[in-house]
Amino acid sequence: LMDWQRAERRNQRGSTEQLLFETLRHLGETARGLTGLGVAGRAQPCVVGDAAVLAFTRTDGPRQLMVVANMSDRTASLSLPPAFAGARDLLLVSGDNGDPSRLGPYAVRWLVTP
Repeated sequence: LMDWQRAERRNQRGSTEQLLFETLRHLGETARGLTGLGVAGRAQPCVVGDAAVLAFTRTDGPRQLMVVANMSDRTASLSLPPAFAGARDLLLVSGDNGDPSRLGPYAVRWLVTP
Protein backbone atom coordinates (compact mmCIF):
# COMPACT_ATOMS: atom_id res chain seq x y z
CA LEU A 1 0.00 0.00 0.00
CA MET A 2 1.08 3.55 -0.71
CA ASP A 3 2.27 5.53 2.31
CA TRP A 4 0.73 8.87 1.31
CA GLN A 5 2.10 10.70 4.33
CA ARG A 6 5.59 9.72 3.31
CA ALA A 7 4.87 10.50 -0.34
CA GLU A 8 3.99 14.07 0.64
CA ARG A 9 7.60 14.54 1.74
CA ARG A 10 8.44 14.93 -1.96
CA ASN A 11 7.35 18.56 -1.45
CA GLN A 12 9.85 19.14 1.40
CA ARG A 13 12.94 20.78 -0.08
CA GLY A 14 16.08 18.78 0.69
CA SER A 15 14.30 15.60 1.75
CA THR A 16 15.34 12.25 0.31
CA GLU A 17 11.84 11.89 -1.12
CA GLN A 18 12.11 15.27 -2.87
CA LEU A 19 15.51 14.39 -4.36
CA LEU A 20 14.26 11.01 -5.59
CA PHE A 21 11.06 12.50 -7.01
CA GLU A 22 12.95 15.25 -8.88
CA THR A 23 15.48 12.74 -10.24
CA LEU A 24 12.72 10.48 -11.56
CA ARG A 25 10.89 13.48 -13.04
CA HIS A 26 14.09 14.55 -14.85
CA LEU A 27 14.66 11.03 -16.20
CA GLY A 28 11.07 10.88 -17.48
CA GLU A 29 11.28 14.26 -19.19
CA THR A 30 14.60 13.36 -20.78
CA ALA A 31 13.31 9.97 -21.99
CA ARG A 32 10.23 11.59 -23.56
CA GLY A 33 12.53 13.90 -25.54
CA LEU A 34 14.65 11.14 -27.12
CA THR A 35 12.43 10.66 -30.19
CA GLY A 36 12.56 14.39 -30.90
CA LEU A 37 16.35 14.18 -30.86
CA GLY A 38 16.30 11.46 -33.54
CA VAL A 39 17.00 8.51 -31.25
CA ALA A 40 15.26 5.28 -32.27
CA GLY A 41 15.59 1.52 -32.11
CA ARG A 42 15.73 -1.20 -29.55
CA ALA A 43 18.21 -1.09 -26.70
CA GLN A 44 21.19 -3.34 -27.42
CA PRO A 45 23.67 -4.25 -24.67
CA CYS A 46 27.28 -3.31 -25.34
CA VAL A 47 30.70 -3.56 -23.69
CA VAL A 48 32.60 -0.44 -22.67
CA GLY A 49 35.67 -2.03 -21.08
CA ASP A 50 34.66 -2.35 -17.42
CA ALA A 51 32.50 -5.19 -16.12
CA ALA A 52 31.02 -2.87 -13.46
CA VAL A 53 29.42 -0.67 -16.14
CA LEU A 54 26.00 -1.51 -17.52
CA ALA A 55 25.77 -0.12 -21.04
CA PHE A 56 23.39 -0.21 -23.99
CA THR A 57 22.91 1.63 -27.27
CA ARG A 58 20.01 2.60 -29.50
CA THR A 59 21.34 3.12 -33.03
CA ASP A 60 18.46 3.00 -35.54
CA GLY A 61 17.78 6.76 -35.75
CA PRO A 62 19.78 9.61 -37.24
CA ARG A 63 21.38 10.12 -33.82
CA GLN A 64 22.63 7.36 -31.54
CA LEU A 65 22.14 6.98 -27.80
CA MET A 66 24.43 5.18 -25.37
CA VAL A 67 23.46 4.76 -21.73
CA VAL A 68 26.28 3.92 -19.31
CA ALA A 69 25.76 3.27 -15.60
CA ASN A 70 28.57 2.54 -13.19
CA MET A 71 27.19 -0.04 -10.77
CA SER A 72 30.18 0.10 -8.42
CA ASP A 73 31.59 2.29 -5.65
CA ARG A 74 34.76 3.04 -7.64
CA THR A 75 35.50 5.15 -10.70
CA ALA A 76 35.30 3.11 -13.90
CA SER A 77 37.39 3.53 -17.04
CA LEU A 78 35.39 3.55 -20.27
CA SER A 79 36.24 2.66 -23.84
CA LEU A 80 33.52 4.35 -25.90
CA PRO A 81 32.95 3.64 -29.60
CA PRO A 82 34.32 6.35 -31.94
CA ALA A 83 30.76 7.39 -32.90
CA PHE A 84 30.37 8.78 -29.36
CA ALA A 85 33.37 11.12 -29.50
CA GLY A 86 31.91 14.54 -28.76
CA ALA A 87 28.59 13.06 -27.60
CA ARG A 88 26.43 15.20 -25.29
CA ASP A 89 25.35 13.92 -21.87
CA LEU A 90 21.61 14.53 -21.65
CA LEU A 91 21.49 13.99 -17.90
CA LEU A 92 24.35 16.31 -16.96
CA VAL A 93 24.68 14.57 -13.59
CA SER A 94 27.66 12.36 -14.32
CA GLY A 95 29.66 13.21 -11.18
CA ASP A 96 32.98 12.71 -12.96
CA ASN A 97 34.01 16.22 -14.09
CA GLY A 98 33.07 15.46 -17.69
CA ASP A 99 36.02 13.17 -18.51
CA PRO A 100 34.54 10.90 -21.21
CA SER A 101 36.96 8.08 -20.42
CA ARG A 102 35.92 7.86 -16.74
CA LEU A 103 32.64 7.36 -14.94
CA GLY A 104 32.37 8.11 -11.23
CA PRO A 105 30.96 5.71 -8.64
CA TYR A 106 27.26 5.02 -9.28
CA ALA A 107 27.24 7.68 -12.02
CA VAL A 108 25.02 7.52 -15.10
CA ARG A 109 25.30 9.14 -18.52
CA TRP A 110 22.86 9.26 -21.43
CA LEU A 111 25.14 10.12 -24.37
CA VAL A 112 23.71 11.30 -27.70
CA THR A 113 25.84 11.62 -30.80
CA PRO A 114 26.14 15.02 -32.50
